[in-house]
Amino acid sequence: MRTARAQSYGKIRLMTAMGVHGVASYTAKKFYEPEGDQIVTATAPDKQPFVYARFTAALRAQIKLLITPALIEEHRLKPLGQNSDALERVKNFLSRPPSYALYSKVPMQEWQIIRMPITPGKPAQPIDKTIYRDERTAYHAVFLQHLADLMAPEDHT
Repeated sequence: MRTARAQSYGKIRLMTAMGVHGVASYTAKKFYEPEGDQIVTATAPDKQPFVYARFTAALRAQIKLLITPALIEEHRLKPLGQNSDALERVKNFLSRPPSYALYSKVPMQEWQIIRMPITPGKPAQPIDKTIYRDERTAYHAVFLQHLADLMAPEDHT
């Protein structure tokens, strides 16, 4: 079985049967075979963050179309449990970070909306001083907070 050692090689000029394609920002590795032969290979840059951002933007636009007064009323009447397909899709999308949660100051009697931290180890912060005395009302308030964030104009800076 043959093994090879890798060494970083920097930018390379891509050459194919069609000609020279210029300098590309590919990650190139120079491999040294045990016999001393050199083989240069290149891997494309990771495009996953760009694809994920494009997918999320398209999904966000689709979810915004599902938001109607009837959907909000459906959630107000039944914030927990199985809901319509449209509401389930919206709730699933809204469960992505950054997320909100309910903090119960007095167990099962008082709730406050908190924003969950994105950075591990940071504490959750209350978004305001409102205290909810009914759990269903508190869940609906979290839903409305998520909707406010969803409908806000996107910041592209």
